Amino acid sequence: TLELLGGAQGLAAGGTVSVVLLGTGATAAAGKAAGAAKAYVSDDANYDTFRGEQWLAAVQEAVSQSGATLVLVAQSVVGREVGPRLAARLGTAVAMDCVSVADAGGTIQFTRPAYGGNALATYTIATSPAIATVRAKSFEAASGGGAAETVALPAAGASRTTVLGSEKAQTEGLQMTDAPVVVGGGRGLGAPEAFQQMEALAAAIGKDKAAVGASRAAVDLGWYPPSQQIGLTGKVVTPDLYIAVAIS
Repeated sequence: TLELLGGAQGLAAGGTVSVVLLGTGATAAAGKAAGAAKAYVSDDANYDTFRGEQWLAAVQEAVSQSGATLVLVAQSVVGREVGPRLAARLGTAVAMDCVSVADAGGTIQFTRPAYGGNALATYTIATSPAIATVRAKSFEAASGGGAAETVALPAAGASRTTVLGSEKAQTEGLQMTDAPVVVGGGRGLGAPEAFQQMEALAAAIGKDKAAVGASRAAVDLGWYPPSQQIGLTGKVVTPDLYIAVAIS
């Protein structure tokens, strides 16, 4: 969220930046929303678990009240659903999975990977508000004081979705998305036991420097946890050094 706020500050060109915060502790979090002049909040605990209909209504209300011309959402489980649905409701367009959102002489340009990451495509959006989902680390995080003003959003409405339970992936040590060195293993390793060698290599480099990931093929075979999948359908990593072992 702070990264999106940092990017919004650079794009606002003196205009107002607002943020939407939903769920338990939202009002308190507004005090940490660096770069936001206004925070649209609801502390309703029903927002704690993401349900598309509920979040969509709240975000649409905030966009309507703020008169926003640009909406930035994280490229996440939430963003993948809220971005397109919000665009459909508002009769506008969304650029998904952006690695850059920049002001080119008064025109906002959205850049995202194409052809499996082999090329970058740049778009402009003719309708308002323009909406984009943005990858992590695309902007520098905002710093400074929190929102000067808070505006209450309605409590969560009804939802057609019932969440029966959740299972959180447990990972130890350095997170793959933060690691300066990533060791990736693929199906060519031949067996799940071979990932012990990948872990030994990462440990030799340093547990504070290296993390282990896997290709989609290896994850699909059950050789390594889905939380450690690298790639377009997994986690996008930006290490200083990437060691790919037995990956096609």
